[in-house]
Amino acid sequence: MPSATDLLSAALAALVHDDELAGRFSEALASTLPWVAFLPEDDRRAFAEEAAATLRASASIGKYSAFATLIEDWRNAAEIWADPALARSLATSIDVPVDLPVDDR
Repeated sequence: MPSATDLLSAALAALVHDDELAGRFSEALASTLPWVAFLPEDDRRAFAEEAAATLRASASIGKYSAFATLIEDWRNAAEIWADPALARSLATSIDVPVDLPVDDR
């Protein structure tokens, strides 16, 4: 028999694929997780979809560490968007490869 978390996560997964409901859901997320407001609108939608899918997968195995990691990753992205200078600097191309040892530059 499915648990309440299984049913809830399945409902959320269906909800995020309905354009009107997904918009309302991402707004609700912003009221629960205020940092969501810093994400661009497309990212808010992507976050809602990923959160619902990851919650559903996590509920299916009873382990929620992947869900916690997803929330933390999106929170970190929101922190970047909250600082326009940082967001701009991270969006620019890198002229010098960063994967070379300092001695090889």
